[in-house]
Amino acid sequence: MAASIIGVWKLQHLIRTNLHICETVLPYGNEPYGFITFMADGTFSNTVASQDNQGQLIAESGKYITRAKKKVELRFRSAFDETGIENTEIRSYQIDHDVLTIASCLQDESGYEYLETLVWHRWPVRTENQGNPSVTVNA
Repeated sequence: MAASIIGVWKLQHLIRTNLHICETVLPYGNEPYGFITFMADGTFSNTVASQDNQGQLIAESGKYITRAKKKVELRFRSAFDETGIENTEIRSYQIDHDVLTIASCLQDESGYEYLETLVWHRWPVRTENQGNPSVTVNA
């Protein structure tokens, strides 16, 4: 049985690599704080913050669809975007036990491409004998 993206995931790492100059940065510091939740009904929410007073914060929510070849399509609005425009991004993902890695190639304000990689751990952390969680949705 394939591992499910459904659940709550706690952020461990957020890394950006500038593909033009091969430079890697940690835009939210060494210990970013955040959670992403994927619900069985196709909705998700995501928050990421810097713990080292860089003042950076992401807050997004919307819908998701898992696609073939380990892709997830996210349709979301940012809490800080006053235009209310819905964004759509297709990102690659991989689940290895209780670790979810989401990666996407994006473009910065200068037009340079960068690879953004977020590594999440399933929350709460389960012990081996707890098995997989089940989600029931009442219609």
